[in-house]
Amino acid sequence: MLRWLFTILLGLLLLYVSFWLYRFDPESWPMALVFLGSSFLCFFKAIWISKSERCPECGKSFAKGKEKVVEHPVRFWHAEKRVTRYRPCKECCHRMDVRKKTVPRYWFEPKK
Repeated sequence: MLRWLFTILLGLLLLYVSFWLYRFDPESWPMALVFLGSSFLCFFKAIWISKSERCPECGKSFAKGKEKVVEHPVRFWHAEKRVTRYRPCKECCHRMDVRKKTVPRYWFEPKK
C-alpha cells in the first residue's frame, strides 16, 4: 500500500516541477514536457500497482492476512526440504505472494 502512495507523491512532485519550470521560464517547455510525461507515467504505474494487489479469486483489494509458513514433509533420505511462505486472502484464503524455496535439511533439527 505504501508503494503506490509514494509513487503518487512522486508523480505530484514531478507535476509541480513541470509547472514551475514552465511558469518561470517559458523557453524551457521541452524540459517541462519531459517532467509532465514522467508524472503521468508515475500516475499510471500507481494505478497498475494498486490493481496488482487484489486477490485473483474474490477480487478484494488489500485483503492480505499475516504471512504463513508451510514446511513440507520429507522422507528421511532427502537432503533438502521445501519451505513455502505466503499471505492468504482474508476473505477466501487464496494463497497470494507465494515464495517457494528449498533449504538444507539437518539430521537432528530442534522441534519448536
